[in-house]
Amino acid sequence: MTDLDDPVQSGSCLHANKYLWLAKYVFIIFYPGWYCRQPGFQLLCRPILLIMAERIFLYIYLTLFVVYPLQADEDKLPLPVKLQYQPAISIIIDDLGEQLENGMKAVELPGQVTLAFLPYTSHATRLAALSHEANKEVMLHMPMESIEHHHLGKGGLTMEMHQQEFLKAFEDALASIPYVTGINNHMGSLLTQQHEHMLWLMQEINQHGNLFFVDSHTITGSIAQNVAMENHIPNLRRDVFLDTDKTPSAIRMQFNNLIAIAQRKGTALAIGHPYPQTLSFLQKQLPKLENYGVELISVSALIKRTAYINALLSTTQMVASRPAASDTIKAVNIRPGYAIPAVTQ
Repeated sequence: MTDLDDPVQSGSCLHANKYLWLAKYVFIIFYPGWYCRQPGFQLLCRPILLIMAERIFLYIYLTLFVVYPLQADEDKLPLPVKLQYQPAISIIIDDLGEQLENGMKAVELPGQVTLAFLPYTSHATRLAALSHEANKEVMLHMPMESIEHHHLGKGGLTMEMHQQEFLKAFEDALASIPYVTGINNHMGSLLTQQHEHMLWLMQEINQHGNLFFVDSHTITGSIAQNVAMENHIPNLRRDVFLDTDKTPSAIRMQFNNLIAIAQRKGTALAIGHPYPQTLSFLQKQLPKLENYGVELISVSALIKRTAYINALLSTTQMVASRPAASDTIKAVNIRPGYAIPAVTQ
């Protein structure tokens, strides 16, 4: 049962309406204004008392017939949103596949950590299979051209590619990693600002019908998430980089920031890397998440949870503003197959 179906609230509203109508009938039958205007009453009362009496009766009348009915109508509105779930976070470990030892440590992290593999790396296939066996979500960490033109490695997407070359490079990279459920960009500060190339990518992702996209947001001007939304692809954008600074104190500060965002917004997404400092920190802290009042879920579950929260907030804002029938409310832009569910994770 949701807050909108609360029988206590609906019952109190019914009782209030019953007493309201009773008060109206009594007031109409015994309306004192009629008596106040009779000659005998005016002879017995001073004019000032008559004015005061009229003002009191007018106040009662307005309260019963104008103010209270408006308040009763407001009581029929849905109650404010109360989330049924505790704040949730997801953590993606990027750049996996080349280092076996750190890759194994990432697979062994407790909970629903999501692991993102670079294509064509030495141990990606093996580690992705182990991740799947460990009930961890697997992503393709797709190399994309950066403003600094850093080396992308095999299979990267660049500005110079024509459309067919671009799409073939993506499909080959996707096929090189088993059990992929989503894609995020590796670097890409240049490419994620190009609408045409992002449109090619999102249209191709859409052809698969069951993939999500995460904008790693390596540059403020990235339009990758917006293009994903336009193409009805389930999507998120990274909130926090855990280990831009690899010192333990900096990682802890970013981790605390992640939790604060989740507590404020309901969900938050972090990206980290298979650095020894990051893996050691997460190995110790992830089992303690309950103490922080948050839960760790997969990225696909976080996308659904975020869409659910946004839909609730949108509905609440719509009711609060009481728009006219002609007003339009922007819906959560999610493919029908990713319709907002009753979240269970």
